[in-house]
Amino acid sequence: MFLRKIILSSFLLVCLINHCVAQDANLEAKVLYNKAEEAFNNSNYLESLKQLDNVENTLGTTNSRILYLKANCYNNLLKDDWKYATSLTAVLNQFFDITDQDKYPQEKYMDMVSIRVDLNIKIKDYEPGYELLKNSSNRVEISNYVNNYPKSPHAVVLQESLTNISRIEERQEKDEKRQALEKKYGSLIKKKFVKGVACTSIGSAFLIAGASSIGYATTTSNDGVGVSIAGFSGLLLLTASIPLEIVGPIQLAKSIKMKKKIARGELSMNLHPAAFPNGAYGAGVQLHF
Repeated sequence: MFLRKIILSSFLLVCLINHCVAQDANLEAKVLYNKAEEAFNNSNYLESLKQLDNVENTLGTTNSRILYLKANCYNNLLKDDWKYATSLTAVLNQFFDITDQDKYPQEKYMDMVSIRVDLNIKIKDYEPGYELLKNSSNRVEISNYVNNYPKSPHAVVLQESLTNISRIEERQEKDEKRQALEKKYGSLIKKKFVKGVACTSIGSAFLIAGASSIGYATTTSNDGVGVSIAGFSGLLLLTASIPLEIVGPIQLAKSIKMKKKIARGELSMNLHPAAFPNGAYGAGVQLHF
């Protein structure tokens, strides 16, 4: 009889201890779960998952409530890194295995269904979508794929394709602009170049002729009138050559500078009122150097 009382007392004591331990575990789990929710609301999804793991370890099991928050954490992380697709799939499978649809809040259950449907579509389209786009130049579709599967191996490859497409488009845009500028300002450049060559050539001719005349005048003394005429003509030619020798190189330099600006795409396509007398370089063209 005495032995029975001892056994019964021991049993009751063990039950009481287990009950107290279970209560403590439940309280600790609630505190940890609140921390997980707080981290989730602050968009700290990795910290939330860490706290949810602590909840499961404390309870020694999981439940639908924990799995619901876990799934939402992974679903948000998935927006920045496709590697979380595997973890999200595992959590979703576990949720639907243990959750009774009739007893779980309908709105939350439908949230999980929506997450699973979207994930399955993405998983299904992952390989076929890449095969369609790996040789494509469709910027919009490639961008959509990269956004749907961020940091995935296929997305990394397609991101490089986007970079190459951008470079090609940038070169094409520069070439088109250069061609448009050449078409718009080509005649002006040509006129400046021709004017520069002509002024330089004429100026050089005047310079040579003037120097020859002065040289003749200084070395000849037989004909006083002829010497005077030759000397005066030489001075006139030399004087006339000076502005030509200045204007010519300036015009040549301007034409070269314009060509360089066109090559760099620095000239404006906008038209302004003619800045030259009588529209000498084309109506409506004004350039600043």
